[in-house]
Amino acid sequence: MRVSASERSPELLTVAQAAALCNLSRSHVYQLVQRGEWPALRIGRTLRIPRRWVETWIDRAIAEWEETRPRS
Repeated sequence: MRVSASERSPELLTVAQAAALCNLSRSHVYQLVQRGEWPALRIGRTLRIPRRWVETWIDRAIAEWEETRPRS
């Protein structure tokens, strides 16, 4: 089955898309970008955040949580 370009996940996310993916506020995403914790590209007047970076950030957060959570 072939997937059209419009059905694929975009490689570059808007701030709102990145925020929704991580369950963060848009202002928190802007802060992460401003502090240099997340890379972002400026295209015109908008910021775009690489999807792979957001997914890597989520994976790292999960790994940290798994390492620090109490074992039962």
